[in-house]
Amino acid sequence: MTLSLVALTRPDTDMFTLRLRELMSRRAIVRGAAVTEQVPLDGQPAGALAAIATADWVCVTSPSAARLICSATSPIPDGVRVGAVGEATARVLRDHGLRVDLVAGGSGRDLVAAFPPPTRPGRRVVLPASRRASSTVPDGLTQLGWSVDRVDLYDTRPLPRIPEVFAAADVVAATAGSAVRALAEAGLWHREGPRLVTIGRPSWRVARDLGIPSVAHAPTPTPEGFAAALAPFCPLV
Repeated sequence: MTLSLVALTRPDTDMFTLRLRELMSRRAIVRGAAVTEQVPLDGQPAGALAAIATADWVCVTSPSAARLICSATSPIPDGVRVGAVGEATARVLRDHGLRVDLVAGGSGRDLVAAFPPPTRPGRRVVLPASRRASSTVPDGLTQLGWSVDRVDLYDTRPLPRIPEVFAAADVVAATAGSAVRALAEAGLWHREGPRLVTIGRPSWRVARDLGIPSVAHAPTPTPEGFAAALAPFCPLV
């Protein structure tokens, strides 16, 4: 029996990829490659930074948003509290010397569930995000009583060419709904295609809406969660 081939939608040298490769070493060969790119929108991240400067909180929902915010010399002033969705996002912020006051689970719903109510009316949260991000976080925080300033920071676009490893894979491990869309637009599932495992329910819903059968989604948005979801489809060797 040979090892299965898992294609992960993260760069091959990404810490997430390296950890998943370690966890799956007796079950699969894990190869990573990006299928999308993040393109800053006009005036960003300067516009987001100006909004953050007068906010009470900034909530960062993805590593991509965190990297763009941290590309500035002084991204977040002292006194502005920082919330992050997922450990991967928090890690980017911490690696740039920022304190993270709240780390929620791996979805916008988790952030809303963990977020405190405002201490008085008029408290502001700035939400720098992808132009394609859902309204889950701003809607949820508004219902809690916060004044939410969403700033569209970047757009996520498919790469012009999808790496060949995805067509060759036994299982595709998708780390974002945008990655599922990019692979679908490239025709990966025009025929039977590889099995699809998604990082969580949001990306699973994207696959469902596109008519792509996702065999599983990770119970947590971590390498360990992905390894657990992949294990039934990658036998031990």
